[in-house]
Amino acid sequence: MNGQENLWLLKPGSSSRGRGIKVYKTYEKVVNRINMLKGNTRLWVVQKCIENPLIVESRKFDIRQWVLVTDWNPLTIWCYRESYIRFCVQEYDPKGDTRKNHLTNNSVQKKYAEFADNEIDGNMWSSQEFADHLEGEHGSDVYGEKIWP
Repeated sequence: MNGQENLWLLKPGSSSRGRGIKVYKTYEKVVNRINMLKGNTRLWVVQKCIENPLIVESRKFDIRQWVLVTDWNPLTIWCYRESYIRFCVQEYDPKGDTRKNHLTNNSVQKKYAEFADNEIDGNMWSSQEFADHLEGEHGSDVYGEKIWP
């Protein structure tokens, strides 16, 4: 929970396009903020960023995967095989601008001048483009053997 370089995101559960996201350096600050929100009926998501993330083309990214839950008991989840990968526009710097470096949401990233100049076409890759890149970098099917499972 408490590593060397913590970064916590507090997100409104019913919001989209990066609206209302707050970034904190400590879990205690997240808890304090949540305590201030007591009585607020909104749902919130708390996410701890990976401290040593896989970086591709010097950028942080996330994988957007579609799933469908058709039953809770027994839990039945269907995963769509295809996904897409979203990149930050700025090269990753764990101590840099948290919104530019850590929030991959296109609605956040398109506000930065680098968005149009990004060598990663359109700031997104298909899962196949991502798999091809990883195979070229590592010489094996990292996506199929490690990430997809």
